[in-house]
Amino acid sequence: MSYWWFVLVPSERRDLAKNKNKGGLNNYLEDLERSPKNARRLEKWFYTEWLERRRKVRGLKISEEVNLSIAEELRRARPTPNFISLDNPVIIALIFSVLGVFLFSGR
Repeated sequence: MSYWWFVLVPSERRDLAKNKNKGGLNNYLEDLERSPKNARRLEKWFYTEWLERRRKVRGLKISEEVNLSIAEELRRARPTPNFISLDNPVIIALIFSVLGVFLFSGR
């Protein structure tokens, strides 16, 4: 009994996981997903949990790609400007202040 629980079951679970990701079961699940909605109902019902998990994982991958592309677009769209530039209101105020001091102190 302990051999079955501690050796055989974990080994078969690993084999099944590999098969679901890269083997024949993966191809079978892809065919099942691509089949028309009303076809192969019993098979779809039997593998409902696995099919849902595949959809969720695929959705997560897509959302990660979208988030990365949005972050990349924001990084490109708004590069950090230099502090000493004419876009900085502090620098503009400083220029006007210095210019005002020079213009009005010379009289």
